[in-house]
This record gives sequence, structure tokens and C-alpha cells, in this order.
Amino acid sequence: HDAHKLAGESGVSDASVTRFVQYMGYENYKRFQLALVSSLSKKNAEKDNSTWIEYGGKIDRNSTKGVCGTIFQRSIQMLQDTWKNLDTETIEKVAELITKSRRIILLSVGRSKVTTEALFSRLYRLGYNVQSFNDPHEQVIITSLVEKNDLIIAVSNFGESKSVVEGVIRAGKNGATTIGITSIAQSSLARSVDYCVFSAYDYEAGEMGKYYEPSCENIPQVTIVDCIYMLLAMREEERVCGTYKTISEELKSEHIK
Repeated sequence: HDAHKLAGESGVSDASVTRFVQYMGYENYKRFQLALVSSLSKKNAEKDNSTWIEYGGKIDRNSTKGVCGTIFQRSIQMLQDTWKNLDTETIEKVAELITKSRRIILLSVGRSKVTTEALFSRLYRLGYNVQSFNDPHEQVIITSLVEKNDLIIAVSNFGESKSVVEGVIRAGKNGATTIGITSIAQSSLARSVDYCVFSAYDYEAGEMGKYYEPSCENIPQVTIVDCIYMLLAMREEERVCGTYKTISEELKSEHIK
């Protein structure tokens, strides 16, 4: 356990580490660890912002294999960092809320649409009443109309997308339950939702990312989506298998023979 390890290396008790984390304003050690990694990585990124086209602060421009290798390694690192700090209890709670909700509303803009499109596809195929909104004006409308039994799942890598955060706040006031998927523990989105799932982010590339940087932060988010999807499928295995069988039979007509 990381908190226990820190306590041992610092010569204090586990309880002292817990009290320190709470004193600093964090809900638990995982939240504290995410914020610490974010802070340290941002400082490293600020040392060299001279090049726009880079990835994780370094890339071999003279080798296609080197470019691809860097991108693969950064993506693998994002998965490992996300797994290390993943709150599986919250993942389980999200799956439970989805099964109990009258309607699931997905909110995102920009690159975060990669994650909501993946989630929409999974939930739609499982037979859930799910809708996805990426236009800010439509987000205003739908979050004004949600009700108590609706569930909002909002995705924002940095947690500061204006229409997404404001939509979450509006939906919460209307009685809907809200969930966030983001990389920043102290972001506006994380502070505004009822439950939040955190993914890692490549902060070495700069606070807002290089303009031409591939989106390796989406990979752990889509993996989180698959975790939720599998939990849902196992909860209703009999119904899901029946639905999949029907869909598979109907989709055969769309295959090239």
C-alpha cells in the first residue's frame, strides 16, 4: 500500500499520513497522490516548451519506428498510471447507478468525445436508454430537462470544459445524479460531480498538451469504459446474452459475403 510505504519511509504511523492527507484537503491518499503527480509533472513540462510537435517531452524525429515507439510507450505508461490509482469501488458504483437509471446522458466536447462515443456504443448495445451530447447548446437544453432518475456522465480530460461543467451543475440542481471522468483531482468537474473516476494524463507534454500531440489520455479512459461495460454485462448476463444473440443475427445481413 503506497500510504503505508510513505509512512514507513517517513518514520511516522499510517494514521499520521491519513491525517496529513485530510489536512491538505484530499478525500483519501489516492486523490492526494494524483494531485502530487500532476503538480510534479507540470513543473517538469515547464522547463522546455520550445517545441510544439513533441510527445512526452521527447521524440525521435529521424525514425518512424522511434516516433511510433515513443507513442506506444507513453500510452502504455498512461494505462499503468491509471491502473495504479484506479478507484474500483467508484467503478462498481457507476455500474450500479447505470442499471438503476431511467436515462443516461453523456456530455463531452473536443477530444473527450472519443471516450463518450465508446461509452455510448457499449451502453447502447447492452440495451440501455443512453444519449450523447457534444454541442454546448444542446448540452444546455438536455441538462435543463433532466429529472431525478436520470444519470449524467461527463468527460473532460482537464475537467475545465465550460459547457460540460456547467451542464453537470445544472443537472445536479434538477436532481440528476452526476459522474465525472477526468484526469485532474482538483478540477472544476471533479468538484462538481457526485462521483468521479480518474484517469492518468501525460503532463510532461505541457499543461494543455502540445497542439499536435496524439491523445494518449483517451486510451485509459476507453479502458475504464470497458471495465464498466464488463461489470454491467456480468450483472445482467442472461439478458445481455439474449440481446447480443439477436443483434448478431440481424447484423449478419450487413456483412459482405
